[in-house]
Amino acid sequence: MIRCEGSTLGHGGNFYVSSGLSHTPGDRSNVSLSVCESDCIASGYLNWRPLVSVDRGPSSYSSLAAVGRDKLLLLYEVGGGEEITELSLVSIVLVA
Repeated sequence: MIRCEGSTLGHGGNFYVSSGLSHTPGDRSNVSLSVCESDCIASGYLNWRPLVSVDRGPSSYSSLAAVGRDKLLLLYEVGGGEEITELSLVSIVLVA
């Protein structure tokens, strides 16, 4: 699923969230979040589904952090290849 360094968090045993890039091999863009409900783990395989596209442009490494029960912070590199131009920090509110 993820083609570049990303991050995965468990969320209270209910689901798992993963950050990463486009699903296209070799494409370092479209940093996104995917989710895996807790039942996908119990079934013996991981079935990640797209949750939200955060930034469709060139991007790279990303890291997730949970803030309380309903908010995530995502820190990621903006820019492509050797041309990382900045870091971006976004807040994502989880809706039940």
